Amino acid sequence: MWDAETGKEQERLVDGEKNDSRRIDQIQLSPDASLLYLVTGERLFINKCSVAKENRIFLGLGCGVKWFGVNPAGITYLGTNDAGTALMMVKDPFDEDARDKLLRTSHTHSGPIDLLAGVGDSAVVTVAGGVLRRWKADSDEPVWEQKLDEKAQPAHLSVGAGGTIVAVADKGGGVHLFSAETGKAAGTLSGHTGPVRAVAFNPNGKQVVTGGEDKTARVWDAKSGKELAQLEGHTKAVTGVGFSPGGDMIVTGCADKTARIWAFTK
Repeated sequence: MWDAETGKEQERLVDGEKNDSRRIDQIQLSPDASLLYLVTGERLFINKCSVAKENRIFLGLGCGVKWFGVNPAGITYLGTNDAGTALMMVKDPFDEDARDKLLRTSHTHSGPIDLLAGVGDSAVVTVAGGVLRRWKADSDEPVWEQKLDEKAQPAHLSVGAGGTIVAVADKGGGVHLFSAETGKAAGTLSGHTGPVRAVAFNPNGKQVVTGGEDKTARVWDAKSGKELAQLEGHTKAVTGVGFSPGGDMIVTGCADKTARIWAFTK
């Protein structure tokens, strides 16, 4: 963890050399910012940021996690079977008896789930087999389905604040926007000169930040699709992006082994 204002390292939470950890594939704060979710290898780990430093990493459910999502109600969505075709919904995947406390296992797909993200308190969107779907927690049938362009190669999925818009980053270089209510196309963000690896919304829902293999991160107007800024300086692919809770800072992670913090003026 780092101080956002000074860039000084505050604490090393996971050390692969000491803990025999695999690479960290995903990192996400819980809705109340009290927990840090880490996906390492094929298992889900959690870090309780508010407790003493000893014994802070807890092993989660070993269910071949490729992607996961947490909604504002604190429900965690995980891949569940070896084929990766269904979702498991659980309140606390890190409880010792979590497997006995499943809220639901459903949303079965015909093929492996490539991407997923929580929408609001009771829904989730997924990408599988080139199709974007929205699901409700209490139904086994999707609310809507939207077939993506045949040439699209989805790389990342994000949902805007309020759960009204969905963004799908494409390895082809674009970011496609869809209405979370209807699934209808809502625009495309075009400008990257290579595959787009990451996408995230400003908490206010008005801007989108993307990162790509062209070594840049770009900021867009979510409504008009206009490019607002281009963040340059990384020397390799930008693989992670995000806004601060106040929306006034952007953080980018890169294959050049650096993370950078940028001031953002709305």
